[in-house]
Amino acid sequence: MLIRNMFMLNKFKTQTRFLKHWIVFSALFSTVFATAQTTENSIFYEVTGKKLKTPSYLFGTFHLLGKSFVDSIPELKQKLLKCKHMAGEVDLSDTTMMVKMLGASMLDAGTTLDQLIPKAQYDSLDAYVKKNIGFSIDLFKALKPMAISTTITAMTQKKLYPGNDDDIKDGSMDSYLQKLARSAGKQVHGLESIDSQVKILFNDFSLERQTEMLLEMMREEDEGAEKMSQMNVAYRQAKLIELESLMYDSGDFKEEETKILLDNRNINWMKNIPALMKDGGLFLAAGALHLSGTNGLVNLLRKEGYTVKPISLSLKP
Repeated sequence: MLIRNMFMLNKFKTQTRFLKHWIVFSALFSTVFATAQTTENSIFYEVTGKKLKTPSYLFGTFHLLGKSFVDSIPELKQKLLKCKHMAGEVDLSDTTMMVKMLGASMLDAGTTLDQLIPKAQYDSLDAYVKKNIGFSIDLFKALKPMAISTTITAMTQKKLYPGNDDDIKDGSMDSYLQKLARSAGKQVHGLESIDSQVKILFNDFSLERQTEMLLEMMREEDEGAEKMSQMNVAYRQAKLIELESLMYDSGDFKEEETKILLDNRNINWMKNIPALMKDGGLFLAAGALHLSGTNGLVNLLRKEGYTVKPISLSLKP
């Protein structure tokens, strides 16, 4: 369950620090779906062909890591500086983002979390939230279950990797890459709007489903922490196939949910990606699992006739 919320945990800050995915996504994610298709073991790709004058690049990010991971890989900045455009899932400089995220995370007036969950389970959830966040669930009962789930996911990551706390306090690696691009005079784009991402995070999943996911996270606490650790290791070693396996084999997502979180978004992004690549090159940074699978960006670009090759990175152990 924590694996699911690592993807959902996109760019959502907590009331005190961050209520963060993707997300969401997240993006981190084959045996669950017959359509699953792995790509190479890489989180970085070069795109050429179809008369592109300048190569473009796809970089799969991990939203819970910050600038130090990016700075440890000199190839990333080198390739970014060669492109005219940089694109992320959303434009993280959008000043309306926090207001929209916080507004969408709230339950409707007159509805509270304790009305959605039987008392015995609510009491268990209270103990679980106190353990992981340090406060009573009553402080969060005006929030949608998804907001609480993503907060717990962030806190679990913090406990597993306390040294990352300072690294990410000013933003994820996605945010850092966009800042680097702007400082270098690049044109920065969001592949989707803040409104679109808010809808995916908080409105495309019913309250019943969000509640089910939160309670499942509580029941699978130890297993979820172990899988989160495995995903951190797999990402740091650029093992996209292992990340994909951890996601799909976990059984966390239903097929229609995978379409909402990954497939439909990738297909929609492809409407704008070719034009940006053609106009001086594009450095695209999105959650790693947006790259993999039948409807992943790598495969979709190959279907369009582009040559997409994995790039080996100088990763530190």
